[in-house]
Amino acid sequence: MRHIRMRLGSALMAFVLVMSVSMTSVFAASPSKTCTLPDYTGVTAEHNAYWKIKNKKNLNILVIGDSISNNAGASSAKNGFQNVFARNLKSTYGIKKVNVKNVSYSGNTTYCGIVNAFMASTNGVEYDIALLTFCANDKKSIFGRDFEQLIRVVQTRYPNIVIIPVLEAWNKNYKDSRIKKIIKLSKHYNLAYADAIKVFNNSGCKRSKLIKKDGYHATNLGHKLYAKALMNVVEAQIEAQNFTPKEMPDMMYSVPTYTTLACYGKGKATKKGCAYTFKINKSGYYGVHYTTLAKSRTVFTVYLDGKKIFTKSYKSDVSHNNIGFVPITFNKISPKSKIKIVFNTSRAARKFKGLMVGY
Repeated sequence: MRHIRMRLGSALMAFVLVMSVSMTSVFAASPSKTCTLPDYTGVTAEHNAYWKIKNKKNLNILVIGDSISNNAGASSAKNGFQNVFARNLKSTYGIKKVNVKNVSYSGNTTYCGIVNAFMASTNGVEYDIALLTFCANDKKSIFGRDFEQLIRVVQTRYPNIVIIPVLEAWNKNYKDSRIKKIIKLSKHYNLAYADAIKVFNNSGCKRSKLIKKDGYHATNLGHKLYAKALMNVVEAQIEAQNFTPKEMPDMMYSVPTYTTLACYGKGKATKKGCAYTFKINKSGYYGVHYTTLAKSRTVFTVYLDGKKIFTKSYKSDVSHNNIGFVPITFNKISPKSKIKIVFNTSRAARKFKGLMVGY
C-alpha cells in the first residue's frame, strides 16, 4: 500500500489498528480518557448547513482526512483547500464567520480519522459541515466498512450535520475500488460528494500544474480546484433547496461498530527497556499510538499473552504520520491478558504515546 507523505519539521504521531472479535468486558486499568457517543435519536433541527449558507449564518467546519486535507503541497496552510473553501463561502454568500477545525494527519487511514472524530466530539463545538478526505493510504479490502464507520460516528455525534466526502484528485478516473465505495456510501447516506476528479480533469490545466511530482499532493492551484469542487456541491444543493437534515439509514456493510473510544496513555503500562506491557481484558478495536521517526527505521512488535501478533516496520527520510492498518483477531481476551509492545530503539519507545480501544 502506497502512502501519502508530507514533509514536516518534527516527528509526528500515527496509529496502527489491531482488531479483536468480542465487544465486551473492561480494561483492568482505568483509561486516561474516554469518548462516548450519544445514542442516535434522529435529526433535531429544521434546517441544515446549506440553508445556513444561503441565509448568511456563521458556520463551523470539521475537516477529517489525510495529508491532502492537511495542506500537503500547498505553500502555506492558508492555501490549503479547506481554508480556500472557507474564504469562498464568506465572499460568495456574505457569511461573516466560518470556523475551520482541521484534525487531518499526514499518512492517515480512515481508522485514524475515526479516532480523530471521537476526539473532536468532546470539544463542545457543534459542527455544521464535515469534510472527509481519505482513500490513498487505506487498504482496499477494508476501506468501505471503515469509511462507513467514520460517517456514522460523525452523524451520530452531530445528527444535523452536512457530510461532504471528497474524491481525491490524484485519481485520474473512478476505477479505484475505494473511490467507487465512497460514491456508493454517499448515495446510501444521501450525501453529496465533492468530485475533485471531475474538476481537475475539466480544468484545462496540465496535470503537472495541479499535482506535485509525488503524484498525490495538490499544488496551490490544485487546492483551489478542490475548493471549487466543494463550492460546486454547495451551489447545487442550494439550487435544489436541499435544506432539511437527512436521517441516518441502516448500515450498508454488516460489520461490528463501536460507540466508545478509550485511550490508555503509556503511563498505564509497565515499562521495561523498550517494552510496554498493558494488563487488559477488553475486547475491541485496538490502536497503537506511535511515532514515525525521520531517517531511521521504526519497528515495534505486539504480543498478546506472550504470543507475537504482528510486527510493524517503517522507514522514511522525513518525519510524517503513517498508518499501518493490520487487522488482527484477538480470540482469547481474559481478565489476566496482557498486551506487550516492544520497540526497536529507546528513542522510538520514548515517543510511544499509548493504546486505544474502540468498543
